[in-house]
Amino acid sequence: MPRGEKQSISSLSLDELRRLIAKREHVLQRLQIREQSLAKELAAVRHQIAAIAGRKASVSVSFPLVADERPKRRGRRGRGVGGQTVADALVEIIQRNGQPMRVGEMAEAFRKLDHPTRSKNLNKLIAVTIKGSKRFKRVARGLYTVK
Repeated sequence: MPRGEKQSISSLSLDELRRLIAKREHVLQRLQIREQSLAKELAAVRHQIAAIAGRKASVSVSFPLVADERPKRRGRRGRGVGGQTVADALVEIIQRNGQPMRVGEMAEAFRKLDHPTRSKNLNKLIAVTIKGSKRFKRVARGLYTVK
């Protein structure tokens, strides 16, 4: 079939139909990956705008991201907005403060930073992150700073 010439679906062979479906599924998959990438980039830009404007970022996306057919990953979630880990955010918080901080103070600043987390106990998440990282130094009981 010459390019640009349309052919009805009923006149296509089974193999041609399968190739057409496979091609369209491939294109759809690439578009969904691009959509996810753009949604992450948009969330990062919104976060930066909010940080500059001094208000909370509206990071939520109003449309669902790609529905994967493979099972969701369990365990470590990876990075938040703008590729920033919890430890990165805590380093930034302590450096902005300019002096050692308690876990509760860091949690409060973390919430104001609007870093995404699914943690039900943010204080515990921060404490575990600090204990597991070599980037933080214990100054006194309950007080931590960046090395």
